[in-house]
Amino acid sequence: MQFKKDLRNKPEVQDDFFYDCPKKEFLRILKYVDSLGFYSTPDYKFVYFCIQHAGTANNVKDTDPLDWDASCPFNGPIESPGDGNVIDLDVEMVSSPENSRKTDKQKTEKKMKKKEKDKKNGKDTKTERESKKEK
Repeated sequence: MQFKKDLRNKPEVQDDFFYDCPKKEFLRILKYVDSLGFYSTPDYKFVYFCIQHAGTANNVKDTDPLDWDASCPFNGPIESPGDGNVIDLDVEMVSSPENSRKTDKQKTEKKMKKKEKDKKNGKDTKTERESKKEK
């Protein structure tokens, strides 16, 4: 558990953990995953985008051999790694109605506020689904 905290807060631990990896892009993915709740569905398109961007920024091609494939020796990228132009994209900036995710706490708070509002207005707090089940 201590390593998990250190990875998120100490640059020297991050440098060691992400050695020979696209640190900025992987930290962006880590930050995004940390923002999810236990029951949240990850935005896989966003994670895929980050990985694709990491490859593009570091001149890694789809045809390069995989470093864990024992049948194919890995020599690393042929070109120099990256041009140093990595875009600065925060997790908060990537949002759309389809892809935006709220934490479980925010969803619960919204439901509670709606119930309170409905009670004040004299509306039944049961959802349509619950009403249909009773019929």
